[in-house]
Amino acid sequence: MNNDIIKISNTDYLFGERLFIGFIKFYAEQREFGYLTSNNWSMNSIRKFRKRFQDFYIDKASFEENVEFNQLVVFRPAYVDGKLKAMNLFQYRKDTHSEIAINTILGDPFIHVEKRHRIIVPAGRSGIRYDTATSQQEINIFSLSGIQRFKLIERCSEIYENNGSEALLYAIDIFFSAIGGDKQYSWKLYEEYVNKDKELDAIKNMFVFIDSLTAQRIVLKHASLQFLAPHSLLLSLAGKLNDEYTIPFEVVAKHRTKKLQDIIKENKVFQCFYDEEVKTYTRRGSTDTKERRNRFLLLLKYCPEDIKGSLNAEVIRQITEGIQLFISNIEYKTRLEKMHLLKYCADYITQNQKALIEKSLEIDDAK
Repeated sequence: MNNDIIKISNTDYLFGERLFIGFIKFYAEQREFGYLTSNNWSMNSIRKFRKRFQDFYIDKASFEENVEFNQLVVFRPAYVDGKLKAMNLFQYRKDTHSEIAINTILGDPFIHVEKRHRIIVPAGRSGIRYDTATSQQEINIFSLSGIQRFKLIERCSEIYENNGSEALLYAIDIFFSAIGGDKQYSWKLYEEYVNKDKELDAIKNMFVFIDSLTAQRIVLKHASLQFLAPHSLLLSLAGKLNDEYTIPFEVVAKHRTKKLQDIIKENKVFQCFYDEEVKTYTRRGSTDTKERRNRFLLLLKYCPEDIKGSLNAEVIRQITEGIQLFISNIEYKTRLEKMHLLKYCADYITQNQKALIEKSLEIDDAK
């Protein structure tokens, strides 16, 4: 039995005086009954709430005030005469319930609402009949809460201090889930808005506050934050940073050089020019290869002059070796693969090799 239960008359308040966030999925005002849905954040100490989303019966007695039905509410879970019910139901207010919202968002930012509605369906000769259909709706608590992002990031630092690294990493993942992912967040960080400095400072302070291993794991998983991490941390991750997001100028040179050296060391140069997975025509595959090749050539272009010569020699060796292996197995290659090689490895293919590939293409056309 939960020690927090408070019993008042015929009502058992399952979590004492604690309030939880919910969303009213349905309420029939004339009949004075309906259902509220909540996620199970901080409720799953009770077996009844082990599943992620839970419905609560509501009636006139549930409400402490009139509420807007398409907004968040707060409530107390209870058993009333043995029936699971939401009680002490208020409209969610940011100034009053921000702590509940912040904790809930970083625990689970979504409420899944399943609604049933009546539909008309064809019924053959009899004309029409009525049936029910179910629609799914995912409520983002963060979007409706009015909570600023910097508040969530500040709470992440508190989570690290109180609960450790794994709890922080989980909270960061939940944060990104609530705001739509790294690309979405990257765009937001470049917008001008009132609390921008507070948010940037909150991220920087978090990186200073946490241990380096945890910071590395965050940067490698959520690259939109990498430009705000300490330069010493980023330098230790040179070659592993994500080029799709901003990298501080002071780190770019080492990152590019290390990334180039890693590609060469792992014998992956030929893969940057020829995609072995391209078996059938896909516009996307062709584009990916072009971008990958151009990124590699850019790395080579900005490579320090004192090592460029030796690296360039190894680059040519790996591509030449890849082309030779391709030609030795040309009878097993598709037409698209041959065209792919001619297009993206043109600068490295000899005239004899080109003639062999073109002859093979002519054979393909004759079949």
